[in-house]
Amino acid sequence: MFVVRNQTIPYGMQADVEFYDTDNNLLEGSEERMFMPVSTLKSQLPDDTYIDPNYLSDNDTILLCATKRIICSPKDHIHTSGAKAYDIFEHYELCKTCGKKMLDTVYTHSESSYKGREHWYVDKQPTNTTDGRWYKKCSNCNYEFDSLTIPKRSNQIIVKSYDELKAALAKGGKQWITINFTNSYNGYEVIEDSKQNNELCLDDPKAEITINMNKFKISRETLYDDCLFNIKRGSLRILQFDTSSLNDNNTTFSFFSGNNNRCIFNVAKGASLRLSNISGVARSTEFYYDFPCVISKGNLQIDGGIYTTYTEKPAINITGGNVTINGGKFEATSKGPVIGTLVKNAYENDYKNITINNGHFGGLYNAIVFDEYTTATINQGNFEYDDYYERKQAFGVVANGGKLTINGGNYYATKAAVEATDMQSFNINGGYFKLFDENNYNFEGAVCIKTTLDSDYLPVISGGTYVGSYGITFLQKPKITDQWLARRVDFSNVISSKCKVYDDEKKVDINIVSNSLGKKYLQIIAPNPVITTQPTDGYSPNLGDAVTFDINATNADTYKWHIIDENGKEIDWLYILTNGYGELSTSSGGKKLFITNVSDWLNGKQIYCDAISGNNTVHSNIVNIKIDKKLKYMNDIYFDNFDDMCNNKTIGDYKKPKTSENALYTIGEVEWAKYGKRLDDSYKISIGEKLSLALEIIPKSGYELNNNIYGRVNGIDSVGTLKRANGKRYMIFDINVSVPDKYKTQNIEVNIKAPTVGAAPAKTASCVAGNVNINKIEWSPTDSKFISNKSYTVKIEVTPIYGWGDIETVTAKVNGNNAKFIKEGGGKNKKYYISYTFDKASDVLLGDIDGNGTLSILDVTLGQRHLAGNVVLSETQKQAADINCDGQINVNDMTQIQIVISSGVGL
Repeated sequence: MFVVRNQTIPYGMQADVEFYDTDNNLLEGSEERMFMPVSTLKSQLPDDTYIDPNYLSDNDTILLCATKRIICSPKDHIHTSGAKAYDIFEHYELCKTCGKKMLDTVYTHSESSYKGREHWYVDKQPTNTTDGRWYKKCSNCNYEFDSLTIPKRSNQIIVKSYDELKAALAKGGKQWITINFTNSYNGYEVIEDSKQNNELCLDDPKAEITINMNKFKISRETLYDDCLFNIKRGSLRILQFDTSSLNDNNTTFSFFSGNNNRCIFNVAKGASLRLSNISGVARSTEFYYDFPCVISKGNLQIDGGIYTTYTEKPAINITGGNVTINGGKFEATSKGPVIGTLVKNAYENDYKNITINNGHFGGLYNAIVFDEYTTATINQGNFEYDDYYERKQAFGVVANGGKLTINGGNYYATKAAVEATDMQSFNINGGYFKLFDENNYNFEGAVCIKTTLDSDYLPVISGGTYVGSYGITFLQKPKITDQWLARRVDFSNVISSKCKVYDDEKKVDINIVSNSLGKKYLQIIAPNPVITTQPTDGYSPNLGDAVTFDINATNADTYKWHIIDENGKEIDWLYILTNGYGELSTSSGGKKLFITNVSDWLNGKQIYCDAISGNNTVHSNIVNIKIDKKLKYMNDIYFDNFDDMCNNKTIGDYKKPKTSENALYTIGEVEWAKYGKRLDDSYKISIGEKLSLALEIIPKSGYELNNNIYGRVNGIDSVGTLKRANGKRYMIFDINVSVPDKYKTQNIEVNIKAPTVGAAPAKTASCVAGNVNINKIEWSPTDSKFISNKSYTVKIEVTPIYGWGDIETVTAKVNGNNAKFIKEGGGKNKKYYISYTFDKASDVLLGDIDGNGTLSILDVTLGQRHLAGNVVLSETQKQAADINCDGQINVNDMTQIQIVISSGVGL
């Protein structure tokens, strides 16, 4: 639209004015025209008349013209309709004179979803030798939303029965399954059984399975199983391409079970289910459909279908995970919501993220209920119930304590189109909210915000239309009463000062304190963002570096960056991060986008940004990503057993470094050196020395190396680049041979023969853990043999094999019991000991394991059974079994006992 900014030209006069295109803020030219000041226009209209566009000020002047086709036209002609065109955002007509987009013909793409159907078009059907292709497109142009490749028939799994379908799912993996039941009745595969664990189960974490129902349906009646489909792990997609039979009276799946937790689809945490054009009922009797169609704790996506509940149980019960609803018909004919996040016990709740992009939702009482563990975003959708008896729903969306953002949609109800209670956050950026309040005296408002106790929470509202005698209301329940009372709030803290607010086309001052706003037709309009700085192409001269993008827009509250592929289809940022293609970050409130550690995969992808103000979104220019195929960073190189370098290894043990199979380079020569002298493979590595490592990097075909290359080996950064006369390029690393923490002495455990009456004190001990050498053993008192009823303390000198960890926190155990760790002396004379005091020496006859006072073959048998793990000896028996007093019980002790028995001579 052409506007003379900040100039008031008298009405009827002609003047030379400059024309700006609001699409790109570029000057179109100048021409003599007749204008009307905005102030004059307002003076000729009734008071508080709504002016569109709302961002015109009284200081501006607008062009007088008979048709809006001149708006944004170049100066020398009026736009006239020409060819139709579209881009990834919208479709429109082009002026047949200048070829420019005619702004009054611009409409956002929309997908036909009549009666909940997801409509697919056929490009080509699969044959025995070629793949097929189906696609979804805008209902008003040829823009494709999505496409699906259908494998050639030879690559499909054709199942002819319920059992074959069950077996195919059990195999997991990546499959396309086509249903072709041979014994179906009116298209139904009817299963009646009393089996347990006969559900259709997917339990492969790597599974990616698509089922084409191919017009067929399944009905199962059983006694025990909880569900028809049990998706424990992996990803399952179920499609019904043909929608001619999809209606309220025809179901794709029917399930009856004697179990009280039944449903059609059970989706476990971490598993994924995607449904298209599916209708299902879970029954408790022949005609009573009173159980959920879906219970999901995992990842659920619904693209179309019919989902109905006839009781208080929701048809879609979301108990956790991520849920996206792109379309479908969802209806509740009783007190329960059709979509709910409520479970019986609070401990069963997981956090849920729910996004509703479209669909029809209605309930006799309410359509959707969200709990306190839910973060929900509603972008579009129709939330209305109107049955044969002309009954309307009491509530559209009910949210209790979670987070809810509404960007659009149409909401209708007799009490509250949206009711939000004790929210953690609640934002309305747009939408149409209508309260049917003609004959209802119990209504709350088109949108009602309720708080309990002493909460002072306020929502953020920056858009929307609110129809009814109460548009936006606030209620509060104090501690002293159970009744909801009016809560007065300052609406200037609820609605942004940038917004224009009208009620019945009359301007409203939001600087009021009241419990409600809007008495008839309340409109809250955020200003349109105007992009003043467009992003430009992102370029990186090296793989692994970063590309940056900038945008700025007046009136924008938030910015949302998008990346699209070569076909204009959006790519999830999480997909890029998960696959290591790049890392995303933003700054300056989202105005700057950084993609770091960029990969070759990003080449050819495109970027654009949405500048958002309330429910108004302006798309930036689409710009390109270009990355030169030049390697600078090699960060995924490693040697096996690198931590063992300190453990008597040689250079030859470290001549075969590894890297990822997706690396864009290979490793050539591997050279080790010390003080500039190359080391051969037999060189033995010592703790404490500093070695130099040179790795030759060879780029794969189509790539080249930067002048300076950097990398990392087992977490150690390179220190330089070496380029030899023959052109070979090396990364240089300094390797300090040290002892890794896992080898350092921190927690010491030793075993020693415990005192036994009549036995000599042990002179040896064994290290069980802690990597120590045992140097010296002292006993106190220093008796030559242990005496009955006397306590003895052992003091064991230890030195670490590799080195100490944190010497201040070293722990020690003797024979599994906590002992003291002692430091004595100082400097070079510092020594370390383990000290442990045993209980009074026990009067045990060595070798007499069974404790009968004599040594016999029975003792040997008992000891062998202990070694075999068949019996467990008591502590006294263990002392008797360790006849050689080395702190261990093994075959040597059994041999020694046999020698004593055969010789007839005691110890």
